[in-house]
Order: sequence, then structure tokens, then C-alpha cells
Amino acid sequence: MTARGASADIVAVGKTVSAFGYPSTVEKDEMRAERITVDGKTYELR
Repeated sequence: MTARGASADIVAVGKTVSAFGYPSTVEKDEMRAERITVDGKTYELR
């Protein structure tokens, strides 16, 4: 995420984050995020 501009302070605990992605085929309760939106700004992760 850092390489895409979403540093740790942007996605800090307490922030509301929307994520779009796909379920992991390896881990049951994980997903691969394609993009996240924080404070109205969208970060493309792929």
C-alpha cells in the first residue's frame, strides 16, 4: 500500500476504509484488495 500512496497514517486505526477485492483462494477469511477508499480518496493497489 505504501508504494501506492496509502501510508500507515492514512489507514490508521479508527479510520473508515472501503475495500474492493476478491476472496483469497488460499486463506479462508482473507481477501485480495484491488482498491481502497479512505476519506473520499481512492488508492489503486494493483
